[in-house]
Amino acid sequence: MKRDMGLVRKILLFIESKEDDRPIIEPPFEGHEEIILLEHYHLLYEAGLIRAETYA
Repeated sequence: MKRDMGLVRKILLFIESKEDDRPIIEPPFEGHEEIILLEHYHLLYEAGLIRAETYA
């Protein structure tokens, strides 16, 4: 997977603009495959930029 820094920026700006701490259930961006979004969320989590929990 190639990192998409534009997508990383969109995700961080979206999280910052949220008014509450409720989890993001549905990826809020169209035009990106869900697996790509999830991989980018994971990269942000590993970098310590976001808090996250996994679920199955």
